[in-house]
This record gives sequence, structure tokens and C-alpha cells, in this order.
Amino acid sequence: MTLQQLRYLCAVADCGFNISRAAQVLHTSQPGISKQIGMLEEELNTAVFVRRKGRIVDVSERGAHVLDVARRILKDAGSLREMGAEVVQPQAGRLALAVMHVHARYLLLDVLTDFRRSHPAVRIDLLQGTPGRVGELVLSGEADMGLSVEPLRRQTGLLQIACRPVPRSVVVPAGHPLLRKTRPTLEDIARHPVIVVDAASAVDWEIRRAFQSRGIELDVAMQAADASVIKAYVEAGLGIAMLPTAAYEPERDRGLRAIDAGHLFGDSHLNLLIDPYRYLRGFAYDFIERLAPQWQRPQVEEAMTQQARRERARDRGTQ
Repeated sequence: MTLQQLRYLCAVADCGFNISRAAQVLHTSQPGISKQIGMLEEELNTAVFVRRKGRIVDVSERGAHVLDVARRILKDAGSLREMGAEVVQPQAGRLALAVMHVHARYLLLDVLTDFRRSHPAVRIDLLQGTPGRVGELVLSGEADMGLSVEPLRRQTGLLQIACRPVPRSVVVPAGHPLLRKTRPTLEDIARHPVIVVDAASAVDWEIRRAFQSRGIELDVAMQAADASVIKAYVEAGLGIAMLPTAAYEPERDRGLRAIDAGHLFGDSHLNLLIDPYRYLRGFAYDFIERLAPQWQRPQVEEAMTQQARRERARDRGTQ
């Protein structure tokens, strides 16, 4: 068994069971991947993949467990490389963060600006995606950490740390009828077309739950991933939007007004998503402490250890 075989195995699964695509990603040949996976399955006495007429179409029940272990082994190998790199260049490297656009633009700017001043040799990669994609990027190892306001609603194995509150506001054009309401209700908001934050999640989880619990259906006029685009269309009169309060910038958004929505939705929390099996460099912990000062490195490391133990216990229970 080799790391290369495990890498081939995961790549085929990640490429939708398309060996040709996996070969392109890994810069190798399709027959080479097929041969190595066959050798691995023979060694494990397990058919990892389900095949029909010679084509891989799915992962077998036992193969799913094999894939989970393979991913952890590859992550551990990556962690060893990171440990070595930290000895040679402790202040240099890459910090990859999986985020949604609205959070990257309005919730992280101050933190990352401060972080870069202290770590000029660290390159920051912002990998933007939908809430579901953020979790996938962390699980795959492409991102060191993820940030999301929506809680993960399925078992992923990721550690979730609540970092900072995210107040909400209803953003409307200047002169909008809602501005005449001292404390607008959900019913007041639902009388107007809304522009929602993201196509994949429609509206943020807490907001969606608030309306659904009252049996109120929103009139969704538009949906977009970029808060600055949403604000432009709100100003044009195409709808109103429920955004993080930080997204409203009075000096720039002179044609807009923000109505506090804390009495309707409460404050969401920005959640940090971490793979408990991943080795984090020292500068990654420094980023966490700047984002959430209440989470110092010892607390984060202990939380990761406890999460990893829970995951191992869960794995033993499903075998």
C-alpha cells in the first residue's frame, strides 16, 4: 500500500468516478490509475468501488470507510510536511480560508489586514463558495479552515467554533416605507420583494427559520452571491435585503438605509470550521486568536483533540 495509491483512490471519488478526469488532475495515465487501484483493492480484499460493465459508478459500503481512512492518512502525510516546513520557515507559508463572499468582504477585512502586518511572508488564499462548498473545501484539505454563519446541518466530522456575533440589518432604499416602522415585524418585511444572499442557501439559516416558524413565505425577487451587487439592486428599488450589519457602509451606501433586525433574528455567529486531523501552523493559530480572542491556541488544540476522539469513536461504532 502506498500514498500514491491512496491519492489515486481519493481523486477518482472526488472526480465523480471519472478516471480520465482524475488522470488529468493528477497528471498521470488512466491505465496507471486503474492498475494501482486494482492492486490496492486486492491487498485490502475489498472492492472499494462499485463497477458496472467495467465502469466505476459508486463507492461500496465498505469502500466508504476505506475512503475515510485514506483521506485521513493523506491529511496526516500533509501534516508531516507542514511540520517540516514550520521548522525551516516558521513565519512563511500559506493560509487557505474557505469563505462566502459576503463574509470575506465585510467580516474578515480588519482581521486579515492586521494579520498580514504581523505575517508578511504568509500568503492568504481566499477560496470562495457556498456554505456547503465551504465545508467540502475544509474536508478535502484544500482549505486550512472555513468560515460560515450557517451551522453545518449534517455530520461532517469538522470542529465548529463560534467566533464572533454577526448582527443583522434589513437594508432598504432611502425613503422606503419600512423606515416609518419603529420595529418592523416579519410580516412587514414579507410585504416587499427581497433579494437574498446566496442561491445555494436562499437566505441565511436563522432568517429562513424565523420566517418558516411563522408560516410566512418570502417573495424572492433575486438572488446573488455578492453583497455589493445585492446593495446596488436594493438601491435601484428591485427589493430589500437582509444582510450582516457590517455590509452597510453609510459613507459609501448613501442611497441606502439599514434597519436593525436584532429583535427579529437575533445575532448569528461566525463559525470557524476546522478538520480535527489537520496540522495547523503557528500562524494559523495566530489568525484564530485575532478572529476570536477567547479561543487561545491551547483551547483550540484541546477542542480538536476531543473532536478527533469523537470521530474515532463514531467510526468504531459504524464498523
